[in-house]
Amino acid sequence: MVHAVGMGLRYKTPLGPVRADLAYSINPPHFTGFSGTVVDLLNCDPRKPAGQLPGYCQGVPQSLSHFQFFFSIGQTF
Repeated sequence: MVHAVGMGLRYKTPLGPVRADLAYSINPPHFTGFSGTVVDLLNCDPRKPAGQLPGYCQGVPQSLSHFQFFFSIGQTF
């Protein structure tokens, strides 16, 4: 769960409500990810010594964007 502030639009259609929200995440989550492609990650061998590992085998600190956009069709639960 992430705390965010923002605004949204709601529109009733014959098929159901349509919603669009734009929010600014106050404190987006941070995590350790990997650089490179999926194939690079699958070819990575973490048992090799650190000096021989390609750059994409190393963990890279990442975070989600502060701005989030949500779009949905239908009722909320």
